[in-house]
Amino acid sequence: MMRGLAHTAVTVLMLLSAPSHTAPQHSAETHGDKNPEELIIAYRDKPQSLDPQEFNLCSSLTLSNIVFDKLGLFDSDEALLRQGLVTDISLLNKETNSWGVTLRRGVKFHDGSELTSSDFVYSVNRIKSLPDNPHSFKRFVEHIQHIETVSTYKVRIRVSGGYINIRNDLNKIAIVSERSSSDKRANLVGTGTYKLVEADLDNGYLKLENFKDNWRNIDPIRKVKITFYPDDDQRLNALLNGDIHVADKLTLNQLEMLEEKGFNIFRRKGRRVFYLYVDTVSDQAKYITDNQGNAIDVNPLKDWRVRKAISLAVDRNYIASEVLEGRALPASQLFLQTMPIASKSLRVESRDIQLAKQLMSEAGYKKGFQIVFHGPKGVFSKDVQVMREITNSLSKIGIKADIKSLSEDEYYDDTAPNQAFRSVFPAGRQNRMDLYFHAFV
Repeated sequence: MMRGLAHTAVTVLMLLSAPSHTAPQHSAETHGDKNPEELIIAYRDKPQSLDPQEFNLCSSLTLSNIVFDKLGLFDSDEALLRQGLVTDISLLNKETNSWGVTLRRGVKFHDGSELTSSDFVYSVNRIKSLPDNPHSFKRFVEHIQHIETVSTYKVRIRVSGGYINIRNDLNKIAIVSERSSSDKRANLVGTGTYKLVEADLDNGYLKLENFKDNWRNIDPIRKVKITFYPDDDQRLNALLNGDIHVADKLTLNQLEMLEEKGFNIFRRKGRRVFYLYVDTVSDQAKYITDNQGNAIDVNPLKDWRVRKAISLAVDRNYIASEVLEGRALPASQLFLQTMPIASKSLRVESRDIQLAKQLMSEAGYKKGFQIVFHGPKGVFSKDVQVMREITNSLSKIGIKADIKSLSEDEYYDDTAPNQAFRSVFPAGRQNRMDLYFHAFV
């Protein structure tokens, strides 16, 4: 599988914390002299909904993950999956593809009720009943053919024959209380560290309060207010003026200026990997021609030397540091180095235009060829700019790439024939693309 991929970058999420001289007075009534009475955070992107089961988008997940929990959680390095609301997910019967789920005991919802197997069953069925949308969570539960409670903390599910990705799918869905109102989404009840006490997305703010009975037994800042400033300069000025304490997604220049002023910059690795998907299956390419626009009898991408040349031409370091303004790291593979399944021997490939040209010549494409380069527009941060830089790199080895931008709906079109690899391979054979800029989470 790896031979068909040329990797570019792993995203890095950044948060900014204001220095003590801009923070409000600390309150001895909440956390002694350690924390402010209310922490104010400014996000760039406003969520489409507060429903944790409606939109599988970063802007929604960033907030819903604070109020709601999932079956599986990632550790502080966003690398290793550990147990969340479950203590076990295991295969019970290979013939029927039946699985058993054991829930963590003693977990309480924000209304004081205890998490039980009925809540898990309700959450799965609720996702199935929600209206369709391009970012729905339905793909994570669509293979569940039957689900039933076995006991207070145990659930049995039967999955489509041959489907093996159910454990990973279940870790993607948020669990809500069976006592929640499905019609009034603001009344959804979760088990997260914070509970929602006030929400007004029209006026751009949310208010959260620490849930004292949270199952993690942690004691964070008691109150949090979340605001939304879509403009980078607006978030920066609010931080400098002391109107907020934390801001996200500022530019590299802004970060450097704030660091010089004594602000704390917090960085952590994300799990999204951007890569180039190349068609190594089709004998004749659909979107590749010679330099005169004539069809090429043989698909150039099936030749390992052409794929290697493309990989050598892309300047991962420049994309990470300049195009993505330091918010990314060059990647050598689909998995973070800290993951158990990651290769420890793979290294980030350095750019080598001369070797790339040599390989193109050896493969019989010294003069290059023309190709349509498909990819998203406005789906990821600076996705179009990254594609332009890749296009510039390919031009140096004779490949003339014409960018074909896809809308958000087109990008998330679920046409992959093998559902287990839907998040890796972008399209089915009927919509095949020869060169595609894609992301893997």
